[in-house]
Amino acid sequence: MPFVKGQPRPPNAGRKKGSKDKLTAEARVLAQSLLSKTYRNNLQKRMDAGTAGPIEGKVWEYAFGKPADRVDISGVVEFRWGGMRRGDVHD
Repeated sequence: MPFVKGQPRPPNAGRKKGSKDKLTAEARVLAQSLLSKTYRNNLQKRMDAGTAGPIEGKVWEYAFGKPADRVDISGVVEFRWGGMRRGDVHD
């Protein structure tokens, strides 16, 4: 039965959250096929020469997924309260 405007969606309709569509899977296969040993050797030469473009990183993201951005921060924060209250004048 096709979707009728104004009617609620049937339960479990559509793609499940987080599932990949066909285009994403095909793009991954294509990107992985581009990353042959010859390509990687030439890429290393371009990276060493500083001539590798931004598309190089995108190809790797499509082939193997985007790396997670994580920042680990450690240290001590020192806070001293000066004792000022509302209405006090600050120089």
